[in-house]
Amino acid sequence: MSGVFSHDYNAFPFMVFSASHIAMIVLFAAAAALLFLFRKVLYRLDQKFRLYMFLLLFTLELLYHIWLYLGGKWEISSLCRFSFAP
Repeated sequence: MSGVFSHDYNAFPFMVFSASHIAMIVLFAAAAALLFLFRKVLYRLDQKFRLYMFLLLFTLELLYHIWLYLGGKWEISSLCRFSFAP
């Protein structure tokens, strides 16, 4: 894997409150606001919404582990990110 999706991408390092960081904060805030605004509609579709959210999160987690595995960075400790081991 090369380019943006490589594990050792150093083209521009992460900087707190840079333009890309603020853009992601705004994106997450907008998503939270939309969930809040459409909560009544989502409540009526509760079972379907829960199922779609589960499938989305499960798929993203699975793709993340595949990406780690293909890059040679996957370890058993990556299954539990809240590990006390260094």
